[in-house]
Amino acid sequence: MGTLDWIVFGLFVAGLIGIVIWVISKKDKDTSDYFLAGRDATWIAIGASIFASKYRL
Repeated sequence: MGTLDWIVFGLFVAGLIGIVIWVISKKDKDTSDYFLAGRDATWIAIGASIFASKYRL
């Protein structure tokens, strides 16, 4: 791999680590966020989840 490849790879890894740290810092430390999806789920996501877990192909 060339120098440019290593630079791009390093920027990608740094960006990925930055996103992970940002998501972890915004996350509440409460189990209700996990079980209730932060009370931010739309009706289509809830309906699709129920449909997918109830019916199998």
